[in-house]
Amino acid sequence: MPVNKDRALDVPLDDDTLKRAEEMCSGLSLSLSIEKRGQTRLYQGMLDDLNVMDRRPRQVTVAETPDHPHLTLICPEVLGESSHALLVFRSEDGRSRKLLGKHRSSRPGLRADDEPGTQVAEFAVDRSIEQ
Repeated sequence: MPVNKDRALDVPLDDDTLKRAEEMCSGLSLSLSIEKRGQTRLYQGMLDDLNVMDRRPRQVTVAETPDHPHLTLICPEVLGESSHALLVFRSEDGRSRKLLGKHRSSRPGLRADDEPGTQVAEFAVDRSIEQ
């Protein structure tokens, strides 16, 4: 997954943002599944819109597909567009992934097996804040 390391962030990373990422990661379990088509890995994660600090992080499923330029977020509720979001999840090797990026507003899931109300959005990674 490409990461644009040269992109300047609208909001500087401070100790509070890093602490928030750690707190979000602490509640995640390592639950991994492989999508039926065989390539996509699904992880349970948390998404936080850093532009709206009074909102609680949302639970999402993160779909990672090899050779895809973005991650896919699957959520049971509508996601509004965010230009500065923090996404955290544990990868299959147990490592906590903490990514800053952006996503457009979600759209309804299009697959026949999607639960009613399922929303999907693409997450473009700007920067990893893993240490």
